[in-house]
Amino acid sequence: MSIFGEQYHTAVQKIQSAQLPAIEISALFSFVHSAVVPNDAGRYVLQQLSENPRRTLEETLRSIREDWMTLALKRSILTVELVSPDEVPCEIKAALNERDGHRCRVTGSDTDVKPTYIVAPSVVHDADLRSGGYLRPLLDALVSSKQVEEMLEMLKERNQRNELRNLWLMAQPVRTAFRYGSFKIHKPPYLETPSARIPNVKNDGWQIQAVPPTGRLPFTLDGHGSFYTVPSTPNPDTHLLPARVLLNIQGIISIPLHFSVIEQQIRDGWPPITQGREHTANEANALLLVERYTSINAPRLIDSVMSDNKSGFILMTTITGNPLNLVFYRTTYEEREQIGKDLAEWIQQLRRIPNQTNYLIANTLGGPISDHRYGQGEAWGHTIQFQISLIDSFKMFKGAK
Repeated sequence: MSIFGEQYHTAVQKIQSAQLPAIEISALFSFVHSAVVPNDAGRYVLQQLSENPRRTLEETLRSIREDWMTLALKRSILTVELVSPDEVPCEIKAALNERDGHRCRVTGSDTDVKPTYIVAPSVVHDADLRSGGYLRPLLDALVSSKQVEEMLEMLKERNQRNELRNLWLMAQPVRTAFRYGSFKIHKPPYLETPSARIPNVKNDGWQIQAVPPTGRLPFTLDGHGSFYTVPSTPNPDTHLLPARVLLNIQGIISIPLHFSVIEQQIRDGWPPITQGREHTANEANALLLVERYTSINAPRLIDSVMSDNKSGFILMTTITGNPLNLVFYRTTYEEREQIGKDLAEWIQQLRRIPNQTNYLIANTLGGPISDHRYGQGEAWGHTIQFQISLIDSFKMFKGAK
């Protein structure tokens, strides 16, 4: 039987017919579509509508969203914020550091890295989530009663094996994004089947996934679209990796938090359009000069257009790879030496680009320089003029302080 059965499709039709804002329709669609068995979530929606005939369609659907948010906000079900060392036994923390290498498992950062529960162990004591609790039917509809029982059984006994299956090392920005459902972690099922043969797939199938409706990873991941290293363990018998069932539950339960952030952005309205500095044409020309006179692996200009005398758009190719500041700690001394040589060569190539302006210091079109460290300046014919302007700017800055 398909997990997208008749009840799923009927529930989706009901949701789409509701007179609600588009973002609420999107959130309700995620309720049924993101469930482990979407047909079960659809059945839950239809049951709620049938059991509340005096409510309007919109009122019942919003009550489902409210209960889903209540579930997400429960510290007992979704506690992935800072966990103090006292809350994690010393021997568990030591084992976690051995497994994850004292670094954030996602970005590789070693700054403000703390143990992070996927699902808080106290979930086993929450009466609302036990059998008969008022939120249990909703939880079962989202992640299936089988997975709920598997989760409760796993968290009941807090030994090293079970604790490590529920913990990551995460840096503070990653913890926050993880808690608010800004991304989710996917673990393929074959990694938990001892006899299964792991297919030849990238990162052994581990994925950092964006969450609808944005479909983009949060900037707090520092550009990491995947784990900085493939999750692994020095001992699969004693230092287990996080359990797939817990990752699945966290990914589904946190969705309303993700939508709440988006809805707040909508309420705040569109930010004002900031006027850019007069540098679009200059930057486009700079890309052409770099392409013509150097062999530097820089973006290539496709097209550019000015929307007014200050703002415009540039369409260019992208450069694959990671920013150096995000991976520098992983480089060897030999690699760093080569990086220095490459930078020196690029600087020499840039200096050999012929000056086609009437000024010694100017932008590529002969106009005023524009630099985020200096601000909007002017064009200079001699270095002494530029030096005087720097001294004057420093005096103004010192006086302001």
